[in-house]
Amino acid sequence: MSSPSSPSSTWWHSPGFLAFDTETTGVDPEGDRIVTAAIVHFEAGEPTDTHEWLLKVDVPIPAGSTEVHGITDEMSQTRGIDQRQALTEIHRQLTASGLPIVAFNAPFDIAMLNANLIRQ
Repeated sequence: MSSPSSPSSTWWHSPGFLAFDTETTGVDPEGDRIVTAAIVHFEAGEPTDTHEWLLKVDVPIPAGSTEVHGITDEMSQTRGIDQRQALTEIHRQLTASGLPIVAFNAPFDIAMLNANLIRQ
């Protein structure tokens, strides 16, 4: 078997992968919203492309959530983009390439994305 540093080794990430993360209004996918999302495309272990979204959410952002991610209602409403547009773009970015998706808390991020997409 080749060592990780061997040029002939094939890593699971050799075709690339997408790192995905969200920040939300809370932890309940059924009622909470995605406030920000980011996707970073990696090839050969190096970032090659980044996409970030700030969404204009249709519910208040609780103070506790703002303490975690730093996004206020004012920021969301004045600088955010339409939820439907953002969610469509996020979904397209995650599915179009067929690359593996890597996330720190994938079950949460994917459940939140799915619930937000269904609600739209």
